[in-house]
Amino acid sequence: MTSNIELTRSRRPGRPVGGDAEATRRRILAAGLEVFADLGFEAATFMAIGNRAGVTRPAVNHYFPSKSALYRTALGVVTDSVSDAADVASRAPTLAGRLLDFIGAVIIDADSSTARFLLQSALDLSRQPELAVSADHTPATTVDQFIRSAVDDAARRGELRADADAAALAEMFMAIFWGAALTLGRTGADADRVMDQLRGLLEGTVFTR
Repeated sequence: MTSNIELTRSRRPGRPVGGDAEATRRRILAAGLEVFADLGFEAATFMAIGNRAGVTRPAVNHYFPSKSALYRTALGVVTDSVSDAADVASRAPTLAGRLLDFIGAVIIDADSSTARFLLQSALDLSRQPELAVSADHTPATTVDQFIRSAVDDAARRGELRADADAAALAEMFMAIFWGAALTLGRTGADADRVMDQLRGLLEGTVFTR
């Protein structure tokens, strides 16, 4: 006959009883971010998120009433993280410095699931824009705003040639950012080597003439 103690040990935790509810919520949110980053919004399930967090599916549902509610919370966390990185990177005195600091903070220094979620959320929101609480407050729009602002500031400081096309430069730097996110977030490339070459490219030291 199976004892009550054995049953208790074999059961995964659900809603905490006298436990740390906030810690459980954070664990579920972190697991949700990872699953959304790996599978995307459509394919992600509460079952997969619960398994990743080590809790039951009803426990996930207790803290987040719907998949979209959990997704929006994860989206807000990553957007705020990108925004904080933009604020810090904006203190660099040069355009190259701002871009390198921003890419380093958002892609290199952040948890790998954050970089993967950054990419996946851009795809998710292109298909289902209603997932965002605000179209102006998403990771992708925050990246776009930072890069355009950095280029405009460089033009005002006289860093760019008078005939430079600031809009086209911003588009090019966004392509570099998303390419770095894909390379470093998805493929596991050597971050130090990639960043060294990117630094040389932006600072003009990789060319012989």
